[in-house]
Amino acid sequence: MEIGSSEWTALIRKGAESFGVHLNSRQTEQLAGHGRDLLAWNRRINLTRITDPKTVAIRHFIDSLAPADWIPADARILDIGSGGGFPGIPLKVSCPSLSVTLIDGVRKKVNFLKTVIRNLNLKGIEARQCRAEEMIKADDSHARAYGVILCRALTALDRFAALARPLLSEGGTLIAMKGDLSLEEREALARYLKNIGPFFRWEEKTYTLPFEGSRRTLVRLVHQQTEEDPARPVRPG
Repeated sequence: MEIGSSEWTALIRKGAESFGVHLNSRQTEQLAGHGRDLLAWNRRINLTRITDPKTVAIRHFIDSLAPADWIPADARILDIGSGGGFPGIPLKVSCPSLSVTLIDGVRKKVNFLKTVIRNLNLKGIEARQCRAEEMIKADDSHARAYGVILCRALTALDRFAALARPLLSEGGTLIAMKGDLSLEEREALARYLKNIGPFFRWEEKTYTLPFEGSRRTLVRLVHQQTEEDPARPVRPG
């Protein structure tokens, strides 16, 4: 199977439909372009250990669409630690109305992301070299600026929540894409949420990755608008 072949495209479409996402031919062509760029750049920089085209389709592109039904069509999204562009670029391709910011601390990875954005002619998406904890220091307009903040296999849940919390808008949503969650990780998140006060509603959804059968977990933390969160910075303006 080759990236962009009819078999690869059919796999992407069927997998996307399992998450309620319907892709047209233009969108599948864009995802194939992303996949080809990923494997070409991966020969020079470490973007992924997955290089088999079928596995790339399943574990990167299809899996990236799992949280799609939790994301409003007009959301402003921040993808923390985007790396090879997952999940931010496939989500943007599947829903062009999204406004997406991809961040990563590694310059070469950000150069890759900028290349993909340019090659796919995507609008309303940008890539920045920075870390989440540095964004407000560099530009305070990022405070409470994002309606949805995602990470995919980046860090522990409590650390993700702490990093993302100052950047999340009122009533916004944090989404962590994980494998099986350990009891220790759940307990650490529970302690963090208890310590900061009643500002988040915690939800989980488990799913099986199509065509492969591996178990995945989506964790959603929804910011509550009923209380003012004093530990978060005031949004400028």
